[in-house]
Amino acid sequence: MTAQARAPITPHQPLHPTMPPRLTRSGARTGSIPGPAVGGGLDLDISDRSSTIRLAGELDVSTGDRLIDAVAWLRRRHPRRSIVIDTSRLSFVDVGGWRALCRAVCQPDGTRAPRVLHVVGPAVARLELVLSLAARSR
Repeated sequence: MTAQARAPITPHQPLHPTMPPRLTRSGARTGSIPGPAVGGGLDLDISDRSSTIRLAGELDVSTGDRLIDAVAWLRRRHPRRSIVIDTSRLSFVDVGGWRALCRAVCQPDGTRAPRVLHVVGPAVARLELVLSLAARSR
C-alpha cells in the first residue's frame, strides 16, 4: 500500500448499480474503492469496460464481502459478459478471504460460475498450497 492519505471508509461498502464511474488516464471507465489508509486493507479497482476486478492489499474475513459485492455489481451490470478477478497484487489472503473468493467465483447453487475467471496470484497460491498440504496430512 502507498503512504498517501486516503479518506476512511467503512469496512463493508456495497456497490450500487448507479455507482458513478470515473475515468482513468487511459480513458477506461472504472470505479475504485480504496481500503483503509493504515493497517492494511483491500483495494478494489473495478473496470467497467473490461469487467475486471483487480485486488491489491489484504483479502481477509473483514474485506471479503466487498469482493462479493463488486462481483455481484458487475454481474447485474453486464449479465452476459465474463468477469475477471485478478488477485496477482494481493499481499495476504486468509481462509476467510479465500472463502469469499470461492463464493465470488461460484453461482448461488455452489457450482463454479462459467463467466467468472480468476487470475491466481502468489498470495492465493500460497494459501491453496498450505490448505492442500493440511488436507493430505489428515
